[in-house]
Amino acid sequence: MIQGLDRSSREFLQDLSRLKTRSEQAMRRISSGYRVTRPSDDPASLSRIQTVQASLERATQVLANLNLIRTEVNTAEHALGQAVQVMDRVIELGARGATSTATAESRAAAAIEVEGLLGRLVNLANTQINGRYLFAGDADQAQPFALDLAAPEGVTAYAGAAATRQMEDVHGVRFSVARDGGVIFHVGAASAFAAVNALRVALETNDEAAIQANMGALRSAGDHLNQHLAFYGFAQNRVSDATEGANQAGLVLRETLAALRDADIVEAAVTLSQTRTHEEAAYSARARLPRSSLFDFLG
Repeated sequence: MIQGLDRSSREFLQDLSRLKTRSEQAMRRISSGYRVTRPSDDPASLSRIQTVQASLERATQVLANLNLIRTEVNTAEHALGQAVQVMDRVIELGARGATSTATAESRAAAAIEVEGLLGRLVNLANTQINGRYLFAGDADQAQPFALDLAAPEGVTAYAGAAATRQMEDVHGVRFSVARDGGVIFHVGAASAFAAVNALRVALETNDEAAIQANMGALRSAGDHLNQHLAFYGFAQNRVSDATEGANQAGLVLRETLAALRDADIVEAAVTLSQTRTHEEAAYSARARLPRSSLFDFLG
C-alpha cells in the first residue's frame, strides 16, 4: 500500500505555499501600488475602502459641477452689473429730460440714446454661455427677449421659464444659483424694460410731465436690478465656499484612502526579496535531506 506524504514533506509543501502566497501578494502591491487589491488582502478594511472611495467620487463630481456653475454665475453677475450701469445712465438721461430747461431737441437726442440703452439691456438679458441663455430659467435654449419697439414695454414677452436650478455642496446642502429673466427684467411695476421704454416714448414726444412721472419707475427698476445683482453676488460666495469645502473634503478623503489602500513599496520589495531567499533556502535544505528508496530496505 502506498503511504501518504510524511510529516516533513507536508510541512515543506505548506511552507512553500505560504511563501508563494506572500511573494504573490508583494508582487501585486509593487505592480499596482495598492496594499489591498482583492478582498482576501484585508477583508476588514475592504468595506471602509469602498465607502471612502464612493465618498471621494462624489466629492470629485460635486467639485466638477461647482467649477462649471461658477463660470455661469460669474458671467450672470457681470451681466447684471452692466445692466445696473445701463439703468444708472437711463436715470441720468431721464433726470436731465425732466428739467424745464431741456429742449425738444435735447430730449429727442436723449431718446435715441435711451433706445440704444434699451437694446443694450435686452442683449444683457439674452446673455449666453456654452449655448445656454443664463436668464431663460429652466428653458435655457430659448432666447428670453427680443427688442420690439411696437410692444408696450419695448420687448417681446418673456420666452423662458422659471429658474429652479440648484447646486449641492459636498455635505448635500442645496442652494439656488439662478433667477429667470422674467423676474429680473420684466416683472410688474419694477420692469426695467417698461420703465426704459416709457422714458424713450416720453422723450420722443417731448412730454415733460410724462418724463417726470416715469422717474419713480426708473428708480424702482434700478433698485430691483441691484437686488438681483446682490443675489448673484451671494451665489458667487456660496459657490466659492462650496468649492473650497469640496476641495478640502477631497484632500482628506484621498489621504484616508491612501492610508487604507496604498502599499508601502519599500516594504513590499523587502518582503518579496525575503520570500524568494527563504524559498531558495527551503529548496536547498530539502535537497540535502537523505533519500531512501525501496532497495535500501531490501537485504
